Amino acid sequence: MKFKLFNPYKQSKQAFTLIECLITLSIFALIMNTLMISVSHYRKLDENMRQDRSLDWQHFTLMMESEFNQFLIMDVSSQEIKLCLKEDHDEESSVILRNQKIYRRPGHHPYLFQVKSWHLSPQKPFITISVELTNGQIFSHTFHSNYIRTEDFDEK
Repeated sequence: MKFKLFNPYKQSKQAFTLIECLITLSIFALIMNTLMISVSHYRKLDENMRQDRSLDWQHFTLMMESEFNQFLIMDVSSQEIKLCLKEDHDEESSVILRNQKIYRRPGHHPYLFQVKSWHLSPQKPFITISVELTNGQIFSHTFHSNYIRTEDFDEK
């Protein structure tokens, strides 16, 4: 019978060395660092996209152009645009800013959300709407619109 002597300095082929473990941990740390940087950049881009409201403004301008094609403007005050149908001057509505929303009443279909303030500048046959949103963005657009003529209104 042969006995094998235990040699503590002989490396076993079935175990990892300390250096192999440290290399593996450093590679894992680099991968995690890269992943965290990517996630933070994604979050910044996502936040910037959510804060940019230019698409909402474009949608608002299209909706208002459609409204101004269907309606005549009766009066413009600092916070309200009074409208009436082209065909029926008795059917009146208005576009207002209330509770940080621009919408037409009667009804409550909002055209634009999170509006801090707006400024209306009527210059016949145009109306300029300037809007400041709650995120600080400011937009302005000049719409061609049809104002009601007093003789049309008096005929009815």
